[in-house]
Amino acid sequence: MNRQVEMAKVRNQMYRLLTPEQQAALNEKHQQRMEQLRDVVRMQQGSSKTLFSSNTRSNQ
Repeated sequence: MNRQVEMAKVRNQMYRLLTPEQQAALNEKHQQRMEQLRDVVRMQQGSSKTLFSSNTRSNQ
């Protein structure tokens, strides 16, 4: 746990060294990655619902 805290502190220090433009670019890139991950989760949830639905129908 201590190592994770130290790593977070270092990342925060590095972030604060960036210029405002660099911070904005990094934030934008982060938002894009988060949206991609949300899309993947939505697709996985959709496919598992479809699988569950088809399994339920085939078991009847």
